[in-house]
Amino acid sequence: MLSTLSFCKTRDLCTSTVRELILSVDHHLNDRWDLLADLSWTGWAKIPVLQFNYTNDGSTVSATQENWRNTWRAALGGVYKYNDNWKLKLGTAFDQARL
Repeated sequence: MLSTLSFCKTRDLCTSTVRELILSVDHHLNDRWDLLADLSWTGWAKIPVLQFNYTNDGSTVSATQENWRNTWRAALGGVYKYNDNWKLKLGTAFDQARL
């Protein structure tokens, strides 16, 4: 899935989100186990400057140079079906993005 979202709340306020590509797989191993994997890419570099302007005259309120870079995330997990009512889920992930 590759997505970019752009929207305008008013004539003077427009924004767009970053691009994201996600590949996910689910493999049914047997009646008890499912294997899950996920690989995603996020295009943070699309936003080099975070800028806010006044709507009346267009002058800049603030502008921050972000220098964000694109990042990757990988995850692996599993689901164990204990019975019809209970499933145990476990997984781990590596993400390049800083919080």
